[in-house]
Amino acid sequence: MLPRSLLRTLLPALGCLAQLSASSPLESVYQSNIRSIRRNDVLEDRNTQLLRLSEDDASNETEGQDASWLHEHSKLERADLDRLLGELGLTYGDARELVKRYAGTDPVCTSAGPSSTAAPTSQPTSTAPVSAGARNMNVVYYAQTPATNQVPLSDICRDPNVDIVILSFITDFYSAGGYPMLNLGPRCWAANSVQQAAGATGLLDCVGDGFANQVAACQQAGKKMMLSVGGAIATNDLPSAQAATTAAQMIWDLFLGGSDARLQPLRPFGPNIKLDGIDIDNEAPAYSTYIPEFVSALRTLYAQDSSKQYFLSAAPQCPRPDQSIPMPQIIPDLDYVFVQFYNNPQCNVNAGTGFLNSLQSWSQDLLAASPGAPRRRRAMVNSGRPPPKVFIGVLAAEGSGHVTPAELMTILNTVKGLNIPNLGGVSYWDGAYQALSGQGGQKSYAEVVRETLA
Repeated sequence: MLPRSLLRTLLPALGCLAQLSASSPLESVYQSNIRSIRRNDVLEDRNTQLLRLSEDDASNETEGQDASWLHEHSKLERADLDRLLGELGLTYGDARELVKRYAGTDPVCTSAGPSSTAAPTSQPTSTAPVSAGARNMNVVYYAQTPATNQVPLSDICRDPNVDIVILSFITDFYSAGGYPMLNLGPRCWAANSVQQAAGATGLLDCVGDGFANQVAACQQAGKKMMLSVGGAIATNDLPSAQAATTAAQMIWDLFLGGSDARLQPLRPFGPNIKLDGIDIDNEAPAYSTYIPEFVSALRTLYAQDSSKQYFLSAAPQCPRPDQSIPMPQIIPDLDYVFVQFYNNPQCNVNAGTGFLNSLQSWSQDLLAASPGAPRRRRAMVNSGRPPPKVFIGVLAAEGSGHVTPAELMTILNTVKGLNIPNLGGVSYWDGAYQALSGQGGQKSYAEVVRETLA
């Protein structure tokens, strides 16, 4: 596997593939790339396996054809390519093969002009595969498992059975400079020069490596793209109600529909991409006190942008009550609840009646969010929205509570008999493993859910 440090220097230098801005002189790009390469010593030995292409993969194109291909797809002049690849110590054939192998077989921006600076846009061009009221939706978390490197986001979003993708995670509300810490595993680059100048070194540059383009393409395909706050290693401390409100405003301005001019240049996905909502996955009881204020502030901010619908969700563990997410206080503000029916043997999805009883109890909790109202309309009394949908959270990877797609089908057939009125579908940790579950000719988890719960 080619090291990320090399990809971060090679791919951005290849013009269109890295959305090279006309405002960034090639000279500065060259110099920053070469300094980074030398700093990381990724090309210390030109003959190491890092850049050695196997005979099976070696291109039989001539050097001239390779150079023409790179010129066409990078929009760099031949002289610029010569200079760049000379500094990197790459042949035309090596560079072409690396770009094709690690940036996709066909660059998505071949039609862009050499000075194109258009930021990714996320205006949808189609509707979601299923309606928001469906019972067979599929929701996937993405970016934090070993399988992430095997499955690009574009593959996740090409699956017609996937409805919502939750990028993971914001791990700290108040990191360097008072800005959030964004951790998307192997995706996106470290903070860019503008973010660094603002002291926001915990943010990421998701435009430079093209990940923002994939997010935009997902939204254009009708997928809802949310962002999760928390995770197992998060330190999302909210020490006061004011801190919670301030954090919500920052998240709104950096990732959602906010328009604070000061923060627009710092947005990790660029100024034109508005994510579709926030998921609460706090797993530390010590950080739970002011989550209700955070959620309430977000819901208030959502109302400021009438151009699109924003969502709020939570991912509690299956034992009730959840110790890390104060569900009773936030249920009226939620649209979805992705209950983690794994890592807890008493209510894992394969725990038989333990699971079925837990699922029914969670459903009833969500329906009874406003005591005293009619059973199926209680949540609407407080929020004006239907009760949150409950989702069956499963492990797509090995672990406590893991089941195969075939085993999940059997379980879901039993669930159908419970007639749970607010069932929304199934959520997965995580999307990359869910995508890999369909290999070998078998049905994937998402296919099983779509068909079984239809």
